[in-house]
Amino acid sequence: MIAPDAHAAVVEALEQNQWELFRAVAHRGGAELQDDGEVLWWVTGVEAAPFNGVLHARLTPDRADDAIASVAATLDSRGAPWSWYVGPASLPLDLADRLLGQGFRAIDVLPGMAAPLDADLSTEGHELRFEQVREEPSLSAFGTLLGLAFDMPPAVVEPFLRLLDVAGSGGPPDIRNYVAFDDGEPVACGSLVQAAGVAGLYNIGVPPDRQGQGIGSAMTAALMAEARAAGAETAVLWSSAAGLGCYRRLGFEERCRLTLYARG
Repeated sequence: MIAPDAHAAVVEALEQNQWELFRAVAHRGGAELQDDGEVLWWVTGVEAAPFNGVLHARLTPDRADDAIASVAATLDSRGAPWSWYVGPASLPLDLADRLLGQGFRAIDVLPGMAAPLDADLSTEGHELRFEQVREEPSLSAFGTLLGLAFDMPPAVVEPFLRLLDVAGSGGPPDIRNYVAFDDGEPVACGSLVQAAGVAGLYNIGVPPDRQGQGIGSAMTAALMAEARAAGAETAVLWSSAAGLGCYRRLGFEERCRLTLYARG
């Protein structure tokens, strides 16, 4: 397990935890994935750019431009929107500039954050019931919450939910999905991925009409408690701009950034 004060190891684990999740989604869900040692890419067929594209690249400067053009042509041929992830482990160091030079643009920037799992966290007075998703009806509730919280249409939610559910059906990595209920009403979702020596938190979402009530913090704290009970020392996540305040109050600190690029 990686300790939260091991900064370089935590930064490395932030990306590796995500790659392990994506590998599981691809291998168990039947998506296309290729890793030739230089470029790791996947195509799930989900009609949203973050669910297809280059997850990691380690290219030498002399090969980078040709490799970008070649990979882009391959992914364009698959017919789904896609993106190129550029994180702290990406090479060459000027990869972002090379992507921009070939017609890409930044579409999202995600702060990579980490927090120690060494103390009980307040759930701000909420008496929520947390249920691990194993079958219906909690699976349907999880999908509904994903769509509402992240403004995802059914054409995106349904195939992603299928992939995520299948990915969690075996291990490693250990992938668990949760729904929080308030007096029987599903009010939050979240996923926990134990891999790369850390606990990765994903898909933390609350419907618009329940946001600002501390429910997202309660779900995050519950996932952190689950991770600590499983023996993890450090929780990691990629935050949206809207979630930064919530995560900082729970002890998360920014360690790096991940930028998504798309063409057009």
